[in-house]
Amino acid sequence: MKYYLLLLPCWMITVGLQYGCLDGDDSGSSSLDLGKDTNAATYGDTDTDTDTDTDTDTDTDTDTDTDMDQDGDGYTSAEGDCDDNDPNVNPGVHSDDCDGVDEDCDNEVDEDFIGGTYDGETDFGDMTDSLGVSVDAYINPEDDADSFYLYLDDEWWDFSFGLTLEVDPPSGVDVGIELYAWYNGASDWEQLDFVDDAGTGGVEHLEWGGTAGGDDSGSYGFFVYGAQGQSCTETYHLSVEIW
Repeated sequence: MKYYLLLLPCWMITVGLQYGCLDGDDSGSSSLDLGKDTNAATYGDTDTDTDTDTDTDTDTDTDTDTDMDQDGDGYTSAEGDCDDNDPNVNPGVHSDDCDGVDEDCDNEVDEDFIGGTYDGETDFGDMTDSLGVSVDAYINPEDDADSFYLYLDDEWWDFSFGLTLEVDPPSGVDVGIELYAWYNGASDWEQLDFVDDAGTGGVEHLEWGGTAGGDDSGSYGFFVYGAQGQSCTETYHLSVEIW
């Protein structure tokens, strides 16, 4: 009897649902790892990145370009706008009222404020038969000067003739007084006296007496001027006594 050995390829051997070829050693283990891989890679995104970075950078730059009109009033800083963040302040403003602001950018504050009846020049006329007068006016701006004029006729029998001027300014304001005369027949004003020694807020007092037995008839002018400080909210009080 003859025996024949049948050799089949490895891939044709089927054992249940498991496939493989013997590795030929005595351990009987298969060269195929059938679901027993203990080094299986585990994948999954466990990224816990909680980036809460918030950009709080705030641009606080102020554009200081002098060629730009920042407030839209038609003037740039280069053109003389002294506050290019306020459209009510520029060289084109026609009045500078009592508010403590230099609206027209001329380096003077509130100089256009109209200080009532006695701001500027005031002519009281002939006051020969008057005992005096008193007024309230403003020193504003600081170099303000108010002028007052009157005429006096010194009768030949007047042996005592003169003027007393007194100015009580607001606190924080220093004033001075100057007295001039233009006598009848004279060709110009003559300074008679001046005073400015009371300091800030102090009352200035000037007294002048005429020539006894002489004729002091003529026009008199006295000036109240600011020496330091100003106020467009408080007036000074001027009193004029004629004797």
